[in-house]
Parts: sequence; C-alpha cells; structure tokens
Amino acid sequence: MVDVRLPGESGLVFAARARQTHPTLPVVLVTSDELPGDEPGGSGSVLLRKPYGFEALKVALREAATR
Repeated sequence: MVDVRLPGESGLVFAARARQTHPTLPVVLVTSDELPGDEPGGSGSVLLRKPYGFEALKVALREAATR
C-alpha cells in the first residue's frame, strides 16, 4: 500500500519498480487525485480514493490480495 504523492519519488514509480522485482506483488495505490491511464502503478494495482473508511480499506486490501 503506497500513497501516490510521496516526497521525492511518486508512489506510481515506486509501485512500478517494486513490480519489476516482484511481479505478483499486491499493490494498493492511495490518492485523492485523478490519475491518468487505466492501470496506474502497473497491471493489477487497486486504487483507493481518499478519504476512505475502514470498509473501503478492507475491500481494497482484499481485492489486491486476490489479483
């Protein structure tokens, strides 16, 4: 789980690099921004919009774990 807006390096770049090393790594991207493209952070990433509650977090984590 990574925020899209990280200081220095975006969460999108971080997720893409992590997926290069671990292609099946479940990734949840967190943001309140609009993101370009259909598959932010690489294929199989789950997008969780801020603000979110416990139920939305649970759904996003479960979805990412099953992709």
